[in-house]
Amino acid sequence: MTSVLYDVPGPRAIARNRLIAVITVLVVLAALGFIVYRMLVTGQFSPEKWYVFTFSNVWVSIGKALGATLAAFALAGVLSIVVGFVLAIGRVSDHAWVRVPLTGIIELFRAVPVLVLMMLLYFGLPVVGIKMDRTGLSCSP
Repeated sequence: MTSVLYDVPGPRAIARNRLIAVITVLVVLAALGFIVYRMLVTGQFSPEKWYVFTFSNVWVSIGKALGATLAAFALAGVLSIVVGFVLAIGRVSDHAWVRVPLTGIIELFRAVPVLVLMMLLYFGLPVVGIKMDRTGLSCSP
């Protein structure tokens, strides 16, 4: 049986896929076992290494950082939907003066890795008077 997008594997392909799956699981388990073994050998699970997590201020700081991370995620999610919607509508426009520049912007953002874009924003925005610190944005005159 076949479909447009996918050919159902035969008996030999099914056997090969199962063998590859088993080998993959064994390799991943071996890697995880090696990591845990190395952590045990180097004393990473000793109580002295985890003592800092008994302080309540550490958990308060972790909670604040988690809250800030989730807030940034929510803001980025909402803004990405809004900006993506506007760019998508502009890209299918009948007017070339709208469609062509927006297509260029879309392709530029698709081609630039996110980490590079984040570094450009972090180090480039202070040049135009917008300083980014660890707590958020602040404008300086």
